[in-house]
Parts: sequence; structure tokens; C-alpha cells
Amino acid sequence: MTIPIAVVVLCAGVLAPSVTSSAARADQGPPMQGGRVEAASEPAADDLDACLAQMTTGSRAGFLQFRQELRAALAAKDAEMTALLVDFPLRLNAPDGSRVSLLDPETLRLRFEDAFPASVRAVVLDPATPLGCFYYDEMMLGNGTVWIRVSGGAHGERFRVSGVNVPEPRRAKSATSAPRTLEFVCETATSRSIVDADRDGTPRLRTWRKPKSLTAPPDLQLTGEGASEGTGPCRHDVWRFAAEGRRYVLSEFGCGPEREPPRDAVGQLETVMLDEEGKERDDTGQTEWCF
Repeated sequence: MTIPIAVVVLCAGVLAPSVTSSAARADQGPPMQGGRVEAASEPAADDLDACLAQMTTGSRAGFLQFRQELRAALAAKDAEMTALLVDFPLRLNAPDGSRVSLLDPETLRLRFEDAFPASVRAVVLDPATPLGCFYYDEMMLGNGTVWIRVSGGAHGERFRVSGVNVPEPRRAKSATSAPRTLEFVCETATSRSIVDADRDGTPRLRTWRKPKSLTAPPDLQLTGEGASEGTGPCRHDVWRFAAEGRRYVLSEFGCGPEREPPRDAVGQLETVMLDEEGKERDDTGQTEWCF
């Protein structure tokens, strides 16, 4: 599929002076044979600031932190850290025109090598990889290999991988022997959290308070309890952790929270103060939406 682009700006320090690409938009699949995306008619930008100026949101500091975290996650083949940097469902486009959507973090863990094979990881890790910025809210790495969606607003600035043009389809390997399963990821306005579980089902919470990088040790690491609540279409998972006079409750949505969540929220994180006996103190709860 040919994609006419007249607003691509290639950014600093990562590019050749000009580029002609056969990149496909991550939400549209690979181009038809011979399809091309032409570089913008204006000269290539000299720095990342000029690139981001073409977009409606996104900061230099935000992108640099995202790039550092994505490189660290892919270099370590860390599916859990990567899940915090992905916008689900993650779209995978193959050269034969087939498309696959990875719906949630656990599916990404199981299909990690499908989504980020060695060739894709090399594109992200190579400091010479071209970076393109588009008007509105999208960026691309490697002439369309990896697509990044940028969003902002009251819940904070977020850079996330929205799609990957993979070099070829591959058969997923079984991950039944994996020591941990990825249960839930949550990014709020103030923190980023991962919940995984060991083979016995005991959940573990790791939380990084913003603006701390995911490449640093987490601010909080706890084990707790997980359960499914509700029945039928209202069934949802809940994870509870406690430490230092606080209880942290992360949950998916059941049949609806008391407050109407934002459109793209996936769950919520509630923090409650505890008294000396471990009971919840009245009117001390704070709830944040997970994205």
C-alpha cells in the first residue's frame, strides 16, 4: 500500500541527509510492491526539536527517555518492561500482507520473538537508525520498521510502540516453561507498574515513580495476592499488595467502576493508608487510572 507523506521530517543525529522509504504505516500494513514513501520536500531537520515541532505533542526529554528504555528492554529481551512501552493491541504487519494483533501484555510475552525478532531489535538499537516524525501523533524508526504513537493531556505524556513491520511471519514457540507470567501493566499519571506471577501464582508488583526510568531499580517491589472477582461478563482480576502502612490494589474493570473511566483506560490503581492493625483508614484512598 502506497502511503503519500509530505510531512516526514528526519531527525538529528540518527539519519542520512535525505531518505526515500518503502515504509508502511503500522495501522495499514506493508506497502504493495513498488510502494514508496517520499521524504518531505523541505530539508531534513538538524535536531530532534525540529522533528518534534511537526507534531501536536511530545517533548525532547520524553522521547529520549522512551528511546533509552525501549533500547534497554529489547537488548535484554525483557517482555515485561517492553509491555509498558507498547500501545495495545500491538499491530504486527508481515511482508506477505498478513496482520496479527497482540491484544495484551501476556500475549506479547508469549509472542515476543514474533513482535521483536533480532532484525527489529537491531533497528532499534542501532544509533544510526532513521527517525521520522509526522504531523499529529506518530513517529517511525527504521523507515517504518517500528511505529510509535505519542499522546499527552491530563494523564501525562506517553510514547508507545503501536505497530511493527516484521521481516517475516514466524511460528510462535511455546512459553509454558517460562518461570513467570505477565499479569498486568499499569501506567498512571505518577507511576508505572508491572504485575507478574511465579509458577505458584504468587503475584509480584514492581513500581517506578515518574520520572524515574525503567532502566533503574523499581521504587517498590512487593509480593501479594491475586484473585478473580465477579461472575460472567463482570469477572475481572484484582491484585493486592501491602507495605509500610499502605495497601496497593490494581484491578481490571469489571462491570464498571464508580466513576466513568477515560476512554483508553485499562484498569485502576488504588492506594489506601492502613492503621497499626492493618485495617484501612477511612477517607484515605487515592485512585488513579491505568493506561
